[in-house]
Amino acid sequence: MLLICSVSYANVSLKGKLIDTDKKPIPYANIVIKNTAIGVISNGEGFFSINIPEEYLNSSLVFSSIGFKTKEISIRSFKNSKTETIQLETDIVNLNEVTIEVKATNANEIVQKAFDHYYENFPTTPFIGKAFLRHTEKTKTKYKWLVDAAIEVYDPGFNQKSKEIKLNISEIKRSIDNRSLDTADIYCFYLSQVKNIPFKKSVKRQNNLANEDPKEIENAINYQDNRLSNPHALFSSGLNVIRYFKQKDAIFDKSILKKHNFKIDSVLAYNSDEIYKIKITPKSPLVKLNKHYGKFRFPIGWIYIRAKDYAILELDYTLIRSKKGEIFTKLYGSKIASSFHIKFIEIDGKMYPKHITLNTPKSNNLFTIMTNTAHGAKGNPEDYYYETQEVIFNEIVTDNSILTKSLEKPWNSNLFTPRPYNAEFWQKYSSMVETEKQKVFREALEKELSNNKSK
Repeated sequence: MLLICSVSYANVSLKGKLIDTDKKPIPYANIVIKNTAIGVISNGEGFFSINIPEEYLNSSLVFSSIGFKTKEISIRSFKNSKTETIQLETDIVNLNEVTIEVKATNANEIVQKAFDHYYENFPTTPFIGKAFLRHTEKTKTKYKWLVDAAIEVYDPGFNQKSKEIKLNISEIKRSIDNRSLDTADIYCFYLSQVKNIPFKKSVKRQNNLANEDPKEIENAINYQDNRLSNPHALFSSGLNVIRYFKQKDAIFDKSILKKHNFKIDSVLAYNSDEIYKIKITPKSPLVKLNKHYGKFRFPIGWIYIRAKDYAILELDYTLIRSKKGEIFTKLYGSKIASSFHIKFIEIDGKMYPKHITLNTPKSNNLFTIMTNTAHGAKGNPEDYYYETQEVIFNEIVTDNSILTKSLEKPWNSNLFTPRPYNAEFWQKYSSMVETEKQKVFREALEKELSNNKSK
């Protein structure tokens, strides 16, 4: 890992890269200030950036990831270091003991016990997670929209309904929008659904946008963005299958074993604990996941469960469109309906969210695609959009006095209203490091938008 240190506003900024003993990057590893709830994760290429508050300069950073030995390094040792490589060694479990244990263990039993111990392992008291959010929409070849923001997520506890979760957009680092939208259809939907204007009149007005108030058209797009892409759904909707456990129309409920096949793939090591890596596959024939999806989607993925207490450490959960949903595959340009990933970190004996990613195809140009499909015209690949929302939690706050004070202020979950850039805030903030591909996409988007404005 190449470590670069700089001091600004009494914070030390550390940047680096985690690798394994084969010099391959370790993605999505935990980097945490020792004995705190403050930390980040490495990106898909192993890179990370973390700002160290002045009061923790004499502490250490702890690096950890499933399958690797945890490593601890003094923060002070970074300050005067030259180019430094930090490797995490592979952590190997005792295969003889584990083989005997796994043969006598049923994956269904493990998963069932994980959810039987749900309230023991997840927090049942309120907390606020301070996090960095990256929202992108892209075609198959380039970014069309990028928003980087600092957010706060209030959760009343996993024993409460997820609809009680609150989201606040604290600051926006950048917001770059160069999408091609079906503005007329968005405006028509807005008039009929929000303004309660009869459909025929809405259609007539959509065909004469030049006569409409530009501010109202902007409001319509903002309404559409929040309806389809507000990141609040990332934490509270049914796609967050862990947090939505046992709620109305949940995919993960008391019938979870009837909806999925589970099979132990391997046993890994993490912080001296054994972790079951369990494969998720669909039932055959397909069964209804819930009332909303029916048999139009089926699941694949992985779930990682700690052997000693059945705590869920990580989940990859993808919903694939079935043959019954082929029409949606054509309309959205993807067999994948959604792909959800969540990683937890243990704080004071409870598992708190650390990293969440949700990938979904979008319907920004659905009317155009439907028209082309109906007329047998070949679709334009650039009409299909794919949305990614990625969050890393930098800090978990559980102090009741701080929670009370934070909830007294106004909370605003609208990610899509431009705000002035707060340089001092971002100098002290731990943002998610871009991968090289993300950097290339961002720079191309900025250049494209600049070129369009200069025309």
